Amino acid sequence: MTYLPIGEISHGTLRNQDLASAMLPLLQAVGADKSLVADIDNIASMDDMDDPSPYESSEAVNEAMDALDEHAPPYCYFGFHEGDGSSLGVWPNIEWMDEDSRYGELLKVSDLADLDGKPEYDGLVMLVNDHGNVTLYSATSTPAGTNIVEEIWSIV
Repeated sequence: MTYLPIGEISHGTLRNQDLASAMLPLLQAVGADKSLVADIDNIASMDDMDDPSPYESSEAVNEAMDALDEHAPPYCYFGFHEGDGSSLGVWPNIEWMDEDSRYGELLKVSDLADLDGKPEYDGLVMLVNDHGNVTLYSATSTPAGTNIVEEIWSIV
């Protein structure tokens, strides 16, 4: 699966045309449905006077947001930032991660060396360093009793 990069793609506007323009390259990059890409391309090229149905444009923009959300990295979502409703992009949700770590669905460590005691661990690992930076890893155990660890994303 192709994951979208974390960060903002549009800010300060909720116009369907502006949102469509910002989402179009991402939809193309993830290989979204061709009819959806065509709809978003049409909306992006309209001005306010050309839009015969703002409702239909809004529906297409919402459908595009849902399609892009399917390509958000684990523990991230595509949508508007919780602290700034005019900032559209891909955002991590640390609360989801903390909740899953409390219930044992996500391993939370302060150092990757903590994995040495878990040679059979296969799954996602949340590393929170002493500065509060968060990195999400995928850990896969090997027959030799070690873990192969790959970074999925990191935020400062």
